[in-house]
Amino acid sequence: MPYSIATLTLSNALNESLQIGDALYYVPTSTLGNFNTSQGAGVSNVIRFGVVTSFTSGAAGSTIDVLYDSSVDSTGTQILPSPTGGEFLMFERDKVNTSGLIGYYADVQFVNNSKEYAELFSVGSEIFESSK
Repeated sequence: MPYSIATLTLSNALNESLQIGDALYYVPTSTLGNFNTSQGAGVSNVIRFGVVTSFTSGAAGSTIDVLYDSSVDSTGTQILPSPTGGEFLMFERDKVNTSGLIGYYADVQFVNNSKEYAELFSVGSEIFESSK
């Protein structure tokens, strides 16, 4: 199958959870109705577009580069239609990346500003060494 890179340009910032390697899906807005639960998009309307290879995100706008199947049929029509604008975009994390967080960290300081006695019962975290 021939593959190509498509660059999608958006006017908004991207979801912070988006990562390189995530699968990008879209739903044409004409099939979404007015988001009424009785008229919502069914699974059959969701189209898998490709895999995110890079992205930029900012309040003024964002871009997503997607590796997608660029096959065409005998008439030269692209088999997988590309988003043309106005579609609802969503992404799915690769199942390999489910063991824990990658690339996130927290620097936490607990401060009691009260003049009264306070006791912290429990604090939890998931911690692992990501490199040596």
